[in-house]
Amino acid sequence: QFFAWLGCFFSGFCRQLPAETAWNATVVPSNPDAAAGVQLHPSALFIAAGHFVIFGSLLLVKQRRRFDGQVFWLYVFLFAIMGLAIAILSQGPISAEIFGLSAAVTIHAALAGLAAIVWLILRRRGKNAGSDPHETARRR
Repeated sequence: QFFAWLGCFFSGFCRQLPAETAWNATVVPSNPDAAAGVQLHPSALFIAAGHFVIFGSLLLVKQRRRFDGQVFWLYVFLFAIMGLAIAILSQGPISAEIFGLSAAVTIHAALAGLAAIVWLILRRRGKNAGSDPHETARRR
């Protein structure tokens, strides 16, 4: 995902919103969504960096995994939080609103909440089972 978003940014085919901020980027002429020279919010670079951080975090957690599903639901949670941050940062005119927020913000917030709830349930079940998932895997 990291390399895909980098490629998307450098090819100029990512859909990005116009911006007038310190971290904006000029559109590559091959971008079909905007004219050359338009300053855009480089959300693809932020997403690529976010995926890189998520990858590193998952590698660290995988080594210290305490229950089944921990790494997967952590990925879902971190992905949703990253998507929420990007949606808030690069929010343009809101076309569809849910509870007064853009659809992207609402969906990412709901996904983060779901992932956190499932993660907590699985963690509690793992503690109540009284067995180490690594030990169970070694016995198989």
